[in-house]
Amino acid sequence: MGRFVLEESCRHIRELQLKHPGHRQLRLSVNLSNKQFFQADLFDQVRRALLSSGLEPACLGLEITEGVIIQHAESASTRFARLKSLGVQLYLDDFGKGYSSLNYLHRFRWTS
Repeated sequence: MGRFVLEESCRHIRELQLKHPGHRQLRLSVNLSNKQFFQADLFDQVRRALLSSGLEPACLGLEITEGVIIQHAESASTRFARLKSLGVQLYLDDFGKGYSSLNYLHRFRWTS
């Protein structure tokens, strides 16, 4: 289901950009479920969705919950780096709902 939502969302936002040339910088944010974030082929899912839709990577934001990041810090950090290499934006969802502080989150690379 997550793969379908990602692909269709990218396709729809690209269609809107093409239909309304004045809004080519229109962006999209997609929540990734905990399960989807740890799928072995997540990087390929995102890459394929971008390629098949023609959406610029900077127009796609991926939202990941704070709990996933805290519970799986090492593997999350590696996944962030791979996703950032595609040029997509990464967003922290549900921050402050119990787990971490800003100091803890500094260990992750959120920017290129």
